[in-house]
Amino acid sequence: MKQHLVVILRKMHEVINKDFEETDFANRYWYWRHSWTVDQEIEFKTWLVKYLKSNKEARKEICSFTSFTSKDYLENVAQQFTSNYGWKIEYGGKAEVKL
Repeated sequence: MKQHLVVILRKMHEVINKDFEETDFANRYWYWRHSWTVDQEIEFKTWLVKYLKSNKEARKEICSFTSFTSKDYLENVAQQFTSNYGWKIEYGGKAEVKL
């Protein structure tokens, strides 16, 4: 797994107090194993935008256009990342699959 992707996934686990080492990334649906609240997802996306803005090498791994560093562009990247790989969202105490 690429270096910055590991950093990002570790942060995803940290936000929900789960151990990165216990996740089986070989399982096609590893991201369905846990869930987070809307606030936790926002916290992660905020962190991801800052991480990508300050780290060109991370942008090379995650973004299509590495020279784009606008807040809007990076927020879109963070949204796409969580839509594809984010945990399930908890609504009212229940975990539900995001659509």
